[in-house]
Amino acid sequence: MRPSNQLKHWAFLSLNVSRLKRLSFDRKRRRLTLANACDTVYGSPLPHFLVDYRSKESKTRLCRALQTGYAVPYLSLSSCFGTQNESGYCGVSTLVNILNALRIDPQRKWSPLSDWRWYTVELLDCCRSLKDVKKSGINLDEFVCLANCNGAVSRLVRPNYSKEHYDKFIHTLEQVCTGGKESNEELFDEEHPEELMAISFSRESLRQVGEGHFSPIAAMEKESNSVLVLDTARYKYPPYWAPIKMLFQSMLPLDSKTGKSRGKVRHGVSLNLLLNGARTDFQYRLALLTVSRNLRTMTSLSGTVYGSPLPHILVDYRSTESKTRLCRALQTGYAVPYLSLSSCYNSQTVPSHCGVSTLAIILNALRIDPQRKWNALSTWRWYTAELLNCCGALEVVREDGRTTLDEFAYLANCNGAETRLVRPNYSKEHQEEFLHALERVCTGDKKSKKELVDEEHPEELMAVSFSRKALGQVGEGHFSPIAAMDNESNSVLIFDTARYKYPPYWAPIESLFQSMLPLDSDTGKSRGYVVLKAKQEWKFTAPASIMEKNGCDS
Repeated sequence: MRPSNQLKHWAFLSLNVSRLKRLSFDRKRRRLTLANACDTVYGSPLPHFLVDYRSKESKTRLCRALQTGYAVPYLSLSSCFGTQNESGYCGVSTLVNILNALRIDPQRKWSPLSDWRWYTVELLDCCRSLKDVKKSGINLDEFVCLANCNGAVSRLVRPNYSKEHYDKFIHTLEQVCTGGKESNEELFDEEHPEELMAISFSRESLRQVGEGHFSPIAAMEKESNSVLVLDTARYKYPPYWAPIKMLFQSMLPLDSKTGKSRGKVRHGVSLNLLLNGARTDFQYRLALLTVSRNLRTMTSLSGTVYGSPLPHILVDYRSTESKTRLCRALQTGYAVPYLSLSSCYNSQTVPSHCGVSTLAIILNALRIDPQRKWNALSTWRWYTAELLNCCGALEVVREDGRTTLDEFAYLANCNGAETRLVRPNYSKEHQEEFLHALERVCTGDKKSKKELVDEEHPEELMAVSFSRKALGQVGEGHFSPIAAMDNESNSVLIFDTARYKYPPYWAPIESLFQSMLPLDSDTGKSRGYVVLKAKQEWKFTAPASIMEKNGCDS
């Protein structure tokens, strides 16, 4: 570490408790003043006929869809889910989610600071300038153009009011959500969905704030006749279950910019360009060549990497085994954090931002109001890594490339969370303490509570700081949140924030504990875990006001 940065770290870590409290209070007062002055909004309530993804009813529907085979897209899409980072980016953000879920290789790096290949919005700068997209979004034809330029085969349908089109819509939903199992059972592979669906719809038709919007469809639930919509404008709405008939009707109003109805798009992969072992080398090379001709910006693939295989001790979140563990954890009450965390999941946007990205996910999942806008062009309040720029921490992170456990805890305290930091050692006592902390967080502390656990509003969440090498992974230190625990396999679900490198995965509890013990070379201390809880005065509880918005403010 350079001498100048050593001084910054020393100054940062030497903050005493009284200084920290005063700093937090001053920042809070300043943010509240800013929020009031700018007429900003924290979230928007869902209409009564849309079921919040984080609710108990949603958990029931999700388990039913997973177990009956009507949620084939869900694990792949939710593993790549992210919030759009501009108000006009609902279309391109939806497409990024789908391209990554289909495991299409963009064949260029996602960041100049990284050697990894992964789709981000910034890579979709063709067909139309992103500067224009930022202002007014994209229409359905431009969405299809972008998809076809980036390795997908797209089928666009603009429905009308006829019963025939409604029946076709239901049939398409069933085909996509079941992975086409009935029509082609021999080639069915629920771990690698070959088709995914995006919809373009009118928010007004669903009685939401805004106009046109894009989102992917993740699952279908037959008993309630609803589908799961992964809303990309997470700062405005969580994902939700929508009645199929109402969703169909929301695609029918004409888009004022094109004079055409909205619609649905089915995405497959160009010439089966899926990066998995089931494809022959010849098919892969042929598909790679075909897609390369369509890409507008190509860079050399030498020295770059598309994903990294998980070590055998870790179970891929998108696998059949993972689906079994997840359903079991949800049904036994050991996945209280899961729906809240997965609704806020985001891949880090800077290679060194695993710590601040993990913290942003957790603060949003705890429904802590940042009390300032997430974007200069937006009126909505929502945590992003860029908002965690207090105590000088973000500057240090950008220059040094990492966040220490102490810095993580300080940042959390400055942004509305109470923290309990634990650095374990090799003792059995510390291992049992970690196991107890996991059970407490993943069950919502149901053992010690006399009243029922509020699964829709988890009180505590956990972040772990661990050594990647100790888990057999590529890299060194890393932060990620814990989403669930499965007692039968004695494992926990880790939402890895470096999604371009690894998908979320289930890790053996013993292995995860061991991975926290190696010393951090920056601090000379072991890594560890932090349990976070919202400070009462920061937690948002009041219903948000409805604001009229224009354009694809998604």
